[in-house]
Amino acid sequence: MAFHTWWLFAVTVFFISGSPGPNMLHIMSRSVELGLRRTLFAMAGCFLAVLSLLTASAMGLTAVLTALPGAFTVLRILGAGYLLWLGYKAWTTRATKVDLAESGEEPALSSARIFRTAFGVGISNPKALLFAAAFLPQFIDSSRPEVPQFAIMVFTFGVIEISWFFVYALGGRTIARAMTRPSMQTLFNRVTGGVFAAFGIGMLLSRT
Repeated sequence: MAFHTWWLFAVTVFFISGSPGPNMLHIMSRSVELGLRRTLFAMAGCFLAVLSLLTASAMGLTAVLTALPGAFTVLRILGAGYLLWLGYKAWTTRATKVDLAESGEEPALSSARIFRTAFGVGISNPKALLFAAAFLPQFIDSSRPEVPQFAIMVFTFGVIEISWFFVYALGGRTIARAMTRPSMQTLFNRVTGGVFAAFGIGMLLSRT
């Protein structure tokens, strides 16, 4: 694809990916809870979900969902339900004074579970399929082969997305250093839970 087209795409994606959303919020909260090293598994889960949605959209899954009456609505409701469940879990999580970094103990969550939960967060928003279907074609040059252009855009999106993951994860560690009191942990958990719930409710109320 033409360089100026790719540059415009990259700049647009930079601002889209950097905006707070379920993926970024989840990674930041995991960083606060588990530390940067174990948050890498959450990053991997969200990253795989993003690539899966982009690839599926590029391969035409969106057209299939649009053609099947009610399919997108079902996926939207399931995705919203999952976000609401995550919000409930965050809201009801009890604060602890245990400092894992100092005690040397490993958290109860396994790496596989961290990965699966993050993948669920990333894949639970089917609107991303429609977004990708409407967004990616805007940068396609019909006079050139489409597959290489889609591949370049998916790769570019992935690199920018993972870069923002690290920004939010490092931000989470900054927050963690200020959260030595259980009361602050409880406040953070409830704010996180409330935002997840807001995303879920917003998805339920969406009609497109």
